Amino acid sequence: MDKLAAWNGDIRVEDVNTTGGIDSLFDLDPDEKGVLLFVSHLGNVEVIRAVAGLNFDRVVNVLVHTKHAGKFNNILKKFNPGSQLKLIEVTEVNPAVAADLKSKIDRGEWVVIAADRPPVRDRHNVVQVPFLGNRAPFAIGPYILAHILECPVYTVACLLKHGVYNVIWEKMADQIKLSRKNREEEVFYWAVKYSSWLEELAQEYPEQWYNFFDFWSKPVELDHAK
Repeated sequence: MDKLAAWNGDIRVEDVNTTGGIDSLFDLDPDEKGVLLFVSHLGNVEVIRAVAGLNFDRVVNVLVHTKHAGKFNNILKKFNPGSQLKLIEVTEVNPAVAADLKSKIDRGEWVVIAADRPPVRDRHNVVQVPFLGNRAPFAIGPYILAHILECPVYTVACLLKHGVYNVIWEKMADQIKLSRKNREEEVFYWAVKYSSWLEELAQEYPEQWYNFFDFWSKPVELDHAK
């Protein structure tokens, strides 16, 4: 319901406060190269997508792990035909997907990916980093994608405080570069940087962290002898 309310225009840009290195996340020049936004299941990120898509000349591409992306796209179109949101269903970032996303970035569009969940298929494709007192699996995919897209990366969250939506964001890097030789260590560095940012906000807004699964679960070891 929050998603539909946001995309119906019930939440206006005037209703949103922003914090960050420049006046507003929404002031990023759409004529320049696009950006990659790392989001999470903390707060209501849909507000950011909606405000950007409805109030600015900017296409917002959201990577989702659901086969219902097309249906949700159709619902949004019914509520708001002018919606600039595009949900892209992906289970893995293969070369074709990467090339398509790179073209979107080059056109000045936003690409949004959740960086706080293990991948759907290959749950071993993670890095274990400290998070709220224990090691938790964070997907390495967002950092590989950032390396491929060669664009600025921002961490973003939208949190409700005293009835006002606050967009909290900061630039994570002008560009994330991963070397073949030290890729594992470099991914770990960026994942720790992101998890630390998320951890601080989760502690401040614990009731807005919509975590519905065993966040600290370990990969299931397959018994190949059976």
